[in-house]
Amino acid sequence: MRRNALLIGAFVLVAIAMIVAGVLWLSGNTLFKKQQDAYVYYRGNVTGLYVGAPVTFRGVSIGQVEDIGLQVDRDTLRALIPVKMRLQPDALRLRGKGDDGATLDLRTLVQRGLRARLAAQSFVTGQKNIELDFVPNTPSTLLGDGTKPEIPALAERFGALIDQVAELPLRDTVNEMRDTVRELRNTLTSVQHTLDSTQGVLSGAAT
Repeated sequence: MRRNALLIGAFVLVAIAMIVAGVLWLSGNTLFKKQQDAYVYYRGNVTGLYVGAPVTFRGVSIGQVEDIGLQVDRDTLRALIPVKMRLQPDALRLRGKGDDGATLDLRTLVQRGLRARLAAQSFVTGQKNIELDFVPNTPSTLLGDGTKPEIPALAERFGALIDQVAELPLRDTVNEMRDTVRELRNTLTSVQHTLDSTQGVLSGAAT
């Protein structure tokens, strides 16, 4: 009886150890890493951004998107999209001469020019991620209420061009292009007829 109890106890301990190991493996050891939440507020469209999207600094992953919300002003009906990010502060350090680098708080990094920008992960799928980088001498426009750490947002690199293309009357543009191609084809046909006639005249004169 006592032996069965020992076997059961050993089995339970092994099962618990396996569960703990599985949790640590799935979490990528992030349970023991210092993490920090930060927010970016967007006024425009964030189509393609998703929960779990990577947050990178010049291609190096330093976090991920945790939540995407929506706030609408009751009076103006203007929409504001808060994006919550979970960052690893130890992944971003500023180094100087004679030191090993120090992790700075988010407020200091923002003052030094840290900004967030939407970037396309794939033009095929349309998925986007958030890129962080230092862009000094750019406006530090904060849209939150000041109670949460915030990184100012920059406009998407090709956002204005995409918006302009999206606003174009696509059907009218296509029809105009078809008309232009049709006129060009007619012109080429007319030129070909003229050349054929000229060649016939020259051939007759030569004989």
